[in-house]
Amino acid sequence: NADAARAFERQFSVPYPSVAAEDSAEALLAFGGALASAAVPSTVVLDRAGRIAARVIGPLTYSTMSALVECAIAEAPSPE
Repeated sequence: NADAARAFERQFSVPYPSVAAEDSAEALLAFGGALASAAVPSTVVLDRAGRIAARVIGPLTYSTMSALVECAIAEAPSPE
């Protein structure tokens, strides 16, 4: 639930933004179906151009998250 998610973010000092179903339907729609509110937790990694580079449904480890972010950074040139 949303309260548990916010508690997790506080406890572990999650430094990146999160989208929750109650934030807005528009926020969920912006992901073009890549993010479903019923699939919790879901992680979406965006590349430098703001495109979805990876999606994981379910928990993931630090090493997996790091690898996904590293790949996303390496694959897309920064927009200018």
